[in-house]
Amino acid sequence: MSPFERAALAGLAVSGALAVATWVASVKQRDASLVDRTWSLLVAAPAAAYAAVLDPPWNLRTLAVASLLAAWAIRLAVYVTRRNRGHGEDPRYQAIRARNEPNFAVKSLYLVFGLQAVLAWSTENTKNGLSYDWNVDSSQNAFAAWSAMAHDPYFAAGA
Repeated sequence: MSPFERAALAGLAVSGALAVATWVASVKQRDASLVDRTWSLLVAAPAAAYAAVLDPPWNLRTLAVASLLAAWAIRLAVYVTRRNRGHGEDPRYQAIRARNEPNFAVKSLYLVFGLQAVLAWSTENTKNGLSYDWNVDSSQNAFAAWSAMAHDPYFAAGA
C-alpha cells in the first residue's frame, strides 16, 4: 500500500472516529443535528492524519494548508453551534427520525453519522490532493489527481 493510500485510510479513520463520538453525544441528547455542528471538523480532522503519514510530514505548505483548514473548521463549528443552540433537533433530522423509528438511535449511526463521515472524508481528499507535494512519486500523484478531479471539476479543468 502506498503512503498516499495509507494516509487516505488514516483520514477516513479519523473522520469516522469523530463521527462516532458525535453520534454518542447525539444519542444522549436525542439530537442528530449535532452532526451539523461537527461537519467542518469532520472535513478538517483527516488533514492531521494525512500530514502524519506522508513524507515529509510537516513542510511549510502542509502547515499553511492545515492551519487555514483548521481555522475555517473551528470558525464554522462555533458559528453553527451558536446558531443552533437552544433550538432542539433540526426539522430535517426530526423527519429522518420519524421515518426510521423504532431504533433510530442505532440506525442514525450509519444513516446520518457514517454517511457524513464518508462525505466529509471525500471532501477532504480533494484538499489533500491540492496540498500534496506533486513531485514525490507518480503512483501517489495519480491517486491525488484522481481525487482532485473526481471531487472538484473546477480544479480538474485547470481553473
